[in-house]
Amino acid sequence: MTETPEPGTVRVPDLQGEVGREAVVKLLAAALEPQVLGSGRVVSQTPAAGSLVEKGARVTLELAARQ
Repeated sequence: MTETPEPGTVRVPDLQGEVGREAVVKLLAAALEPQVLGSGRVVSQTPAAGSLVEKGARVTLELAARQ
């Protein structure tokens, strides 16, 4: 059974491996506030993908260049 978001909440998208700019666009479209650390592709995010958060919540993305 999937947890249904409450009104005023959104599910954090899975941004692992996304290019930083694309990840920011997806967060803004989901009514979330991106905080970007580094450059390149997303290697980690907080809160985790699938988490339920309030609209406007900050999602921290750690980016790194792929080797």
